[in-house]
Amino acid sequence: MSRLGLVFVLTALVVSACAPASAPPTPVQPGAPAPPQERRSANQVLKVAKTGLPLNASPESSALNNDVMGAAFDSVLRFGPNFAYRPGIAEKWELRQADNTWRLTIRTDLTFSNGEKLTAEDVAYTFNIIIEKRWAQFANISLVSKATAVDEKTVDVTTRSLDATLLNALPSVFVVPAAYHAANANEFGLKPVGSAPWELVEFRPADRAIYRLRPNYTHPYRKTTVTEIQFFALPDLGQQINGLRGGEMDLISGTFPTDQVDILKGQGYQVQIQSAGVSAAQILAPEIDAYGSPLKDIRVRQALNYAINRQALADTFYKGYSEPASQIADKNAPYFDPNKRPYPYDPAKAKQLLAEAGYPNGFALAGGIVFSPLNSNPNLVAVMQGAFRDIGVEVPVRQMEQAAFTALMNGGQGPRGDLSMIQIADALGSFAQLPNLFDCARQGFQLRWCNREFERLFVASKGEPDATKRNALLRDALNAIDADVPYVLQVTVPQFTITNPKIRGFEWTTRSFYDFDNVYRVE
Repeated sequence: MSRLGLVFVLTALVVSACAPASAPPTPVQPGAPAPPQERRSANQVLKVAKTGLPLNASPESSALNNDVMGAAFDSVLRFGPNFAYRPGIAEKWELRQADNTWRLTIRTDLTFSNGEKLTAEDVAYTFNIIIEKRWAQFANISLVSKATAVDEKTVDVTTRSLDATLLNALPSVFVVPAAYHAANANEFGLKPVGSAPWELVEFRPADRAIYRLRPNYTHPYRKTTVTEIQFFALPDLGQQINGLRGGEMDLISGTFPTDQVDILKGQGYQVQIQSAGVSAAQILAPEIDAYGSPLKDIRVRQALNYAINRQALADTFYKGYSEPASQIADKNAPYFDPNKRPYPYDPAKAKQLLAEAGYPNGFALAGGIVFSPLNSNPNLVAVMQGAFRDIGVEVPVRQMEQAAFTALMNGGQGPRGDLSMIQIADALGSFAQLPNLFDCARQGFQLRWCNREFERLFVASKGEPDATKRNALLRDALNAIDADVPYVLQVTVPQFTITNPKIRGFEWTTRSFYDFDNVYRVE
């Protein structure tokens, strides 16, 4: 059996296939009575499975659990489909280029769950505490120098240099009550106070978070039916699928095996799909010198890319839900370059490039590939390792726990590996996290890869108010990185959200942002 075939069998065994729970409904014949209209259920409790929960229920603990945070907190803005802006706490916004300031007009009809009215002071306080304490959202608003409450409904957010993309970060800024938070900062994560429709009633780290509809509160713009949202930490995807089938869960989300997705579709479960990003192995620049790595030669980096059969990866692991990656930008992004094509699978070309670089017999990489299974498919790593071996390049693989992997990548405590597996995705529509991967200002082993032309173009894109020109600059910045070949691209990775057939109204606006405002259950 081929390597891809063997890995596919292992993947298929991750979650055992189940026979359909019941036969599909019989089609209505012409002239037959119409089926009865759906009625809303008396039970409006929603049970949501997640691979993990934040450490606590305060926005400071996570920039990834926006569904959990959105249950208790309102954000400054909201996302619609394709990163379109929707009003949130801010009803209006205006860019004042002369002083690098965004002026936000704040709603005056929101109330926190402790009875206090939400004002501009609370919005300004939230921005400033994110900056001061380096909350999880800081990376999204890192150019902000301060926020100032001009009056009860006006906030000026000032940036160190013009940031035309700041609005993309505002759906991740969940507003906390200034006075209450300042007095209860140490306990806020377990006793949070927000202005959203629900409030926290139970939180157990690594287990569950329960939010219940606030009594006697009519939210001015979030009209809800769900009376209680129960989030459960289920890191095993098979457990999530079985929970959905058994009725213990109403909504699951993740990169599930596609055969299971197809089975659930056939059983009437509702499936929505977003891109979870591009799977790639990033080449780590400081390690090139530390290990004396052959990867210093661009021909070697190109050879590794020619060694990958991307179409086979897409067909084997994601069957129709994926495609070979030509770049790190999502194909739906306005800065995606449609003229780029993926590296073709050409082992002969790879070997030729290795020979031209002085490695006709291949070589071994000392640092190898490091990765965490939480954000990289181990089977994709195994196939990549085998593909490198086929062209004469031996690469050890080191799997790590997520916390240790993150510390290793960001801590700068020494050489990490020759390559680091990453899943690159644009969470905010402005690719704000790219400097984390290509930031020339980082020192020593905190650096991943430095490209000055990328840095120049990326900074220019953030300061360009015209969206068309901004996207063109960002496209050029990404092309500058691609020309440097600092990664081995694999495939686009699909992410699925699957809901119980009785659930209606769920809207998955972007990969990282969704809420349950319009969700309801039918009988």
